[in-house]
Amino acid sequence: MIELLGNPWFGVTFLVFGAAVVVFIVRRNRAREEAASRPSAVAQRARTASIPRSGTSAGISSGASLDFVSLPPGFRDLAWGSAPVEGMQLVAEDGEHRFLSRSTDSLRIGRVVLTSITYVYQGGRLQAAVIELPASGFEPLQRQLREDWGAPRTLKPDQKYAWADARAGDEATLAILEKLPASRTAKLVVSAKAMSAARARESGAADAGA
Repeated sequence: MIELLGNPWFGVTFLVFGAAVVVFIVRRNRAREEAASRPSAVAQRARTASIPRSGTSAGISSGASLDFVSLPPGFRDLAWGSAPVEGMQLVAEDGEHRFLSRSTDSLRIGRVVLTSITYVYQGGRLQAAVIELPASGFEPLQRQLREDWGAPRTLKPDQKYAWADARAGDEATLAILEKLPASRTAKLVVSAKAMSAARARESGAADAGA
């Protein structure tokens, strides 16, 4: 656990997606720029939808406030390692990674309006959820997640925070919230902790054998 919480762990976390996530985000942003002049029906519905009465994170947690020890074992109704569900649409594909979305997803976490939610599958199994939002939503989302999950680890003050499930096993979760000033956006990456740990071991073994 100590190794996972050290700085090297946080670097390894994004090896979960590797270049695949970078490629996906670049393609998504390019497509978004090309379609900027066209209204988005999904985004419009999200902005006009009623604000949930509950103070919880609109599906990230369904009960009382969660602490550092117990993060949700997946994202919303989808568990880590589960197969794609009916109604999902392919957004992009890169090698063994497939990026899917759901038109039925609520583009809100608490009172924060999101831009998109994309699910990352590897080998047909859910490994992560990438949530994009405007930079203006970074602070409100950070406060919401603090309320739901407890105090995060600060990786970069006012710009990057992380939560780590103290549990081990397939249900354990990692989450990193980051503001991207250059693009005026922010993103929350919620991923399976077991996969990140496995990638860290594989990377260490490869380095040792080099």
